[in-house]
Amino acid sequence: LIPRRLYWTVGPPPRNLRAGSGSPEYFSTDDALTYENFNKDFGPLNLGSVVKYCRMVDQKLRNSKKALVHFCGNDYQHIANSAFLASAYLVVSQGMSPEDAWAPLSRVNFTPFRDAIDGNCEYKMTILDCLQGLQHAIRLGWFEYTTFDVDTYDHYSTIEGGDLNWVVPGKFVAFTGPFSEPTDELGYPSFMPEDYVPIFNSLGVQLVVRLNRDSYDRRRFMDNGILHVDLY
Repeated sequence: LIPRRLYWTVGPPPRNLRAGSGSPEYFSTDDALTYENFNKDFGPLNLGSVVKYCRMVDQKLRNSKKALVHFCGNDYQHIANSAFLASAYLVVSQGMSPEDAWAPLSRVNFTPFRDAIDGNCEYKMTILDCLQGLQHAIRLGWFEYTTFDVDTYDHYSTIEGGDLNWVVPGKFVAFTGPFSEPTDELGYPSFMPEDYVPIFNSLGVQLVVRLNRDSYDRRRFMDNGILHVDLY
């Protein structure tokens, strides 16, 4: 990926690898950066994982003259997700084009990413698709690597934090639809409209557009000063 500095491979390090100044440093993210699937989906890893990976590799390259080798497990999920991280690093930190970042990996037969439905996936998303989307966000100023707040991103990405993320920073935020009660129909914890009100006030959200089903009374937003429309 970067000659004499950064490599990517499938499978564990050689068993007879000798420690020393001339030996490469092997590392894996298979257990540290993981994807929480909904169904048959398995990636790609989110923007928080991308930033964590890039900052980790930046630090490793600064602190050592050794070559770095990112290795992953032999299953298709780890292969695709680790390759995405490695190539995303070239786009985010090294300023490469998606096509140049993808070129060293293009001969590998990766399993495409898929949506979260339980059934056949009509659209297959490639690693190159992800890289091109990432670069587009960078060009539009929607993603700034050096100032990206990983802690805030991770907090809001959790169910406990509201399960929301900016699509267009400062303009458009996507979030999980709330329920009338603190649990959904399957008994899992869920936010109610009132739980989102202080979050939306802090983010400057003034309008909620409901795209799915009628799982709550929209007046519970409107009574708290947040406009609401339905598009479903």
